[in-house]
Amino acid sequence: MAEDARGVSLQMKMLIGFVVGLTLGLVAYMTQPGAPWVDAITTYVTGPIGQIFLRLLFMLVIPLLFSALVVGIAEMGDIRSLKRVGIKTLLFTIGISAVAVVIALSVVNIFRPGDGVDPLLAQSLLADARAGAGAIISKGAEMPSGVAAVLAIIPTNIVTASADNDILAVMFFALVFGIGLLLVNTRQAQALQDAIEGMFHVTMRLIGIVIRLAPIAIACFMFNLAAVFGWELLIRLGAYVGVVLLALGIHMIVVYSLALRFLGGVSPLWFFRQLWHWRSSPDLASASPCRSS
Repeated sequence: MAEDARGVSLQMKMLIGFVVGLTLGLVAYMTQPGAPWVDAITTYVTGPIGQIFLRLLFMLVIPLLFSALVVGIAEMGDIRSLKRVGIKTLLFTIGISAVAVVIALSVVNIFRPGDGVDPLLAQSLLADARAGAGAIISKGAEMPSGVAAVLAIIPTNIVTASADNDILAVMFFALVFGIGLLLVNTRQAQALQDAIEGMFHVTMRLIGIVIRLAPIAIACFMFNLAAVFGWELLIRLGAYVGVVLLALGIHMIVVYSLALRFLGGVSPLWFFRQLWHWRSSPDLASASPCRSS
């Protein structure tokens, strides 16, 4: 758990930001609902701060994704290793993702967290969210389907794909570029790989810095929601968050544990214990993945 010099963890700071933003927003909603100063704060102060935080994160997604995939593929050593690991990874990803979709749909249809929300309010929130997302992600043409969707994965211009935040196209280019580095065994190619790995380290460092702004951003987000919509929407959002956490918990504890045991031959207790220890010490070389619980 990351802590600063005073021993306050980042998670605790986020919780404090959540409580402060929620409290101030509810006070504003209950004492002066719809007041001009509340609208001014959400429009010119808390809203822009939240958007700045999101923009900084989105700004770093493409370089992080590209560098991580390229370096990961280039360090496989040879094409045969890439083929063996790649096929297994693809099958595992498809299977686990399919199970995740089934769990998510089942939990949502059982608990139905959106029931009771005013349809007009829901449409207003969707419109606001769409406008906010459009400010971060470039607005392009309609999403293709069928064969066109498959062809769209292959970018004709990687610069344009990056500018449009086309994640699948960037991932495909990174895959091809990493294979190219894997096939070229020259000093210049190794220097390029080292430079891309340096990009990965720099991007990770910058993300760590941006994440430190999360408590302030969370406080701003909560103030906006509470000051504008009050308790009713917050209760519905709380139900939605609870459903999401339940689905994630089932997927993490049940699905991943079964996959670790029967597909990986690893004790789930050992894996999660080592994952917890890694937070404070990334050196797991002395641990044996075959150890039983």
